[in-house]
Amino acid sequence: MTIYEYISFTQPDVLEMLLKLGLLAEKPDNEPANEEEELTFADIVALMRHDKWKRVRGALRQIHSGRVFL
Repeated sequence: MTIYEYISFTQPDVLEMLLKLGLLAEKPDNEPANEEEELTFADIVALMRHDKWKRVRGALRQIHSGRVFL
């Protein structure tokens, strides 16, 4: 569900106001492409080279930091 679809369902009056002011196109043109992106093995390895991922007993696990945010 896109943001446009969510707002059109929950706040249609806001969309009408934006259309009247000319701040919104009649229908969004950014339809998601149905084509899947082909990733190479090197791309996958590069994406997983992040400090929040670690190999534990052969499986990839996401490691959460122990920081506390106030």
